[in-house]
Amino acid sequence: MRILYLKISDTECLAKHPVAKRARHSVSGRCAIIRAVTHLRTILFDLDGTLIVDQVSLVTQFFQYCNRLGHDTAGDMYRELYRWRHEFWVDSDRINADFKRFGERGFWVEYHKQQLNFMGLNGSLDDHAEQITHWFYEDGSHRTVTVAMKMANSAPDSTVYVGDNYFIDIIGARNVGITPILIDPENIFPDAECKVIRTLKELRSLV
Repeated sequence: MRILYLKISDTECLAKHPVAKRARHSVSGRCAIIRAVTHLRTILFDLDGTLIVDQVSLVTQFFQYCNRLGHDTAGDMYRELYRWRHEFWVDSDRINADFKRFGERGFWVEYHKQQLNFMGLNGSLDDHAEQITHWFYEDGSHRTVTVAMKMANSAPDSTVYVGDNYFIDIIGARNVGITPILIDPENIFPDAECKVIRTLKELRSLV
C-alpha cells in the first residue's frame, strides 16, 4: 500500500509520496483519516498519543505534580498508572455518570483524585486533586470509528486503525471489525493481542 501524507501543520507530515497531491485528508474530532489511491484502503489514526505525541507524557506530568505536592512516586507505579488511565477511558458509563455528577471541571478533579487513591498516596487528596487539575489547565491551557469510516467511504475489511490506547483504540476497532495496530513506544502492553509497532515508520512493513 502507498501511504499518502497527512499534514498535521504547515511543518509536519506523516510521509511524503509522489502522488500526495491526489490525497484527500480530513480530521474528525480526535481521529485522522488518510485516504490511499491504491486498493487498501484506509488507515484511521488516533491523534492524541499516536500522531500527536507530547514530549512529556501525561503520566510523567502527573507524577511531577505529585512530587510538587510532596508525594513520593515510585518508578514502578508508572506502568501501572499508565494502564489504569487507559482502562479508565473505556468505561463510558462511568465517565458519563461522573460528568453528570461533578460537571466538567469537577470530573477532572475526581479523575485525578482516583489516580491518587490508586497510587496509595496519603494526605489531603481532595485539595491535591484540585491543585493538580489547576496545574493541568494552566500548563496545557472519536468521533466513533464508524463515523470515520463513513467519511472515508471505507469498509471494515479494508481498514486498519492505529492507536496508542489498548482498551479504547484496539478493542474498540476490533469490536467493529477493523484490524487494529497498537503503537506502544514504551512497551506498556507487552502482551497485547494485536500487531504492535514502536514508531510510525514500522507501519510500512505491516500494510
